[in-house]
Amino acid sequence: LPISKLEAQLRGVKLEGGVKREGGTAVNELLQRGLAMRAKAEEAKKIKQEVPLRKVKKEQKKTRRKGGKRRVTAARRNASREVMNRPVALSEELADVVGAEALSRPETVKRLWAYCREND
Repeated sequence: LPISKLEAQLRGVKLEGGVKREGGTAVNELLQRGLAMRAKAEEAKKIKQEVPLRKVKKEQKKTRRKGGKRRVTAARRNASREVMNRPVALSEELADVVGAEALSRPETVKRLWAYCREND
């Protein structure tokens, strides 16, 4: 690879007639490998610039359940209502506030809001 005179002066390399004379040191060998790698990188960069890049469209993921949309049956709805209306044991602090040891979830929320309105 040809080295410019300025680069040669900065690196302390002697040029005789535009040809580099190596002393056989490890530093010179390392320098040559680095310059060769830099030249290859510049060539690759030029090739990349010549070839226009195409935009790749992202594939849309289709999320479909097997068997389609599940239908909620009356039995399922009734079971859900029963769970919500089942009495639950309350903590001592909450029982003092709402005035009962066990209440359903909706009833507990109603009484808690009533307590908040009264003691605002």
